[in-house]
Amino acid sequence: MPAPKIINRGDDKLRATSLPVAAGTQIKPGWFVNEVGGACVAHGAAARNVFAGIAATGHEPNVDNHDTITVYEQCMVEVDCLAAAYTRGDELRWQANSGDTLVVEAANANTTMCFVAEDAPAGSTRIKVLVDVWALQSLRGSLT
Repeated sequence: MPAPKIINRGDDKLRATSLPVAAGTQIKPGWFVNEVGGACVAHGAAARNVFAGIAATGHEPNVDNHDTITVYEQCMVEVDCLAAAYTRGDELRWQANSGDTLVVEAANANTTMCFVAEDAPAGSTRIKVLVDVWALQSLRGSLT
């Protein structure tokens, strides 16, 4: 499976934020990330966490000397999905894995992480999705 790939992003000044990352944490650009205890981790790496967005910059464990990464709160990403047909606007949620192997599937308003950006025919296993943390906050009233 190819890693998630950032296709398009919102205005960097309005839709990106800088978040802390622990020294021993690996994050790659394109990964879905959560904020846990004030630091970023790969989505799916912790049981209870807050979805923060898509990593725009990366962090290599115990190598990089910076302690923050840039996270897009609004962008379009190409990501793996369960084989199915998808319609633009469909809600998607995390299904399995994290980092380079994250997979999404159909969701409801309580579990939505992103939205289908383009129609995809039956059997599709990779799709373009829109991530908009601000829209999710409006949808659920929180970012959990």
